[in-house]
Amino acid sequence: MVAAELAKLGYFVWDETKDRCLYCTEELVRLHGVSVEGYLESLGSNLSIAERLHPEDRDRYLEVLDTSRAACRAYDMEFRLYRANGQMVYAREVGEFVCDETGQVVRSVGITQDVTAFRTQQAAMLAEEERLQNYVI
Repeated sequence: MVAAELAKLGYFVWDETKDRCLYCTEELVRLHGVSVEGYLESLGSNLSIAERLHPEDRDRYLEVLDTSRAACRAYDMEFRLYRANGQMVYAREVGEFVCDETGQVVRSVGITQDVTAFRTQQAAMLAEEERLQNYVI
């Protein structure tokens, strides 16, 4: 549990037949800036989560989920997410769809990680690299 908190990894289990979150960890809801109860009540469907994403990331988010769900395969994606307080954060989600014996998707499981610090550091390094290249040239 401590390792997941340090890595800012939130875990979820999703009922794909009802498009509802069955279980989520404190770290996942912390990323969204809500309580577990608030997440399950107001963000417990793929569409409600998509509404909290940066507008440029929404269609891709839903497309990745739909494509992976149709093939009953794993997915890995990054997106920008607005917390309940309006703050934008970067998240990486890795999940897997679980199918029954008939091939019907019944569940998905996965992790969502807050990668904001990494993205912020990466942007600063790229800006510094560009500044140094402009200085040399």
